[in-house]
Parts: sequence; C-alpha cells; structure tokens
Amino acid sequence: MRTTASQYAKALLSLSAEKSAVDQTRIAADFFAFLRRKGDFKKLSGIVKKLERLQDAKTGMKRVSVTTAFPANAELMKELEVFAKEMFESESVALDTRSDSTLIGGAVMKTDNHLVDASVAGKIKDVRKILLK
Repeated sequence: MRTTASQYAKALLSLSAEKSAVDQTRIAADFFAFLRRKGDFKKLSGIVKKLERLQDAKTGMKRVSVTTAFPANAELMKELEVFAKEMFESESVALDTRSDSTLIGGAVMKTDNHLVDASVAGKIKDVRKILLK
C-alpha cells in the first residue's frame, strides 16, 4: 500500500515537533532523501499543503483566498482581514489576495470549505438565475 501525502505530513510533523531549528533542518533533509528513495518526491506539494493545514489547525490560523475587483490598498486589506476573522470565526487569518476585474466590484473569499461571493458579478449572476426560472 502506498503512503499518502497526508500520512507523510503527519509523520513529518510528529518527527519535528519540539525540535531545534538545526534538528528540524536535518529531519527535513533526511525526509526529502527518503521521499526520493521511495519514488514519492512528486507528492511533496501535497505534503506541504497538508502540513500547512495541520499547522494552521494547531495554531487556529485560517487561510483565506480573497479576490477583489481592483488591487486592494492597505486600508481595504485591514477591512478584509477584520471581515474574514468575523466571517470564518477565527482569531488569526492569512489573506492571499489577487484582483480580477470581471468581478466588477466587491470581493470573493474562499477557504478550504467555504465560499463567500460578495461581488457585483456574483449578484448579477444570482439575479439572472432568479429571472430565468
């Protein structure tokens, strides 16, 4: 049976817990060599994503992808962070922002299991669905 990215991530997290930075570096290097020997190095991106999720769950961090109609300035970023903390009931959020002019206005926020579409384009789409029923 093949080891999954999730299993590798849990093992690496367990091995490196409460270790010094030097030990963690050695453990990571040994882990990479092990993945190469097993032919599982291609799973590295999945392992990293799972590690991030596990660490986020441990620290209470919520990763939120935010797409706005226009590039967000510092003031808007603060407002989006406050909104995301309230919306996703989290003490700490990490925003990954991008812009997409097709949204027309507003923003779309995504987490692993939530989607909040507060864009003008999303509202137009909702109205169109209602009118075409």
